[in-house]
Amino acid sequence: MKFVDTNVLVYLADRHDAGKREIAKGIIADAMRNPEEYILGAQALAEFSNVCLRKFKMDADTVRDYLGFLGGLRIAPYTLKNVERALEVKTKYQLQFFDSLLLATAESNGCDTFLSEDLNSGQVYGGMIAVNPFDPDTKTPNE
Repeated sequence: MKFVDTNVLVYLADRHDAGKREIAKGIIADAMRNPEEYILGAQALAEFSNVCLRKFKMDADTVRDYLGFLGGLRIAPYTLKNVERALEVKTKYQLQFFDSLLLATAESNGCDTFLSEDLNSGQVYGGMIAVNPFDPDTKTPNE
């Protein structure tokens, strides 16, 4: 199963990088066609909303429209166990806490792939491989 990081969602709404936007649209379209293969974190939706409101200056109704669309996908909440595991992940991999929390949430939901441009592509984190879908030289495990 693939976990979709916040930056994939952000590029879905970003009007400044058409190439990355098309890749993000492709990932979300594939997720809509194959919902059993993808998962989003509730945290990623919150972070996405914050970026849309603050950086992209979207109004709340536009953000709600995006969330309504993305709400058709499987969404994983995080739990106290995820927060505790995130502290371990942060220490082990020297990551930011919120990246660690996303990884812990993905791990607890049985993901084997973490789609993100923010981590070291190809590195394994707790049994998941990080894949940068925006890097043309990166191949996903299924390719």
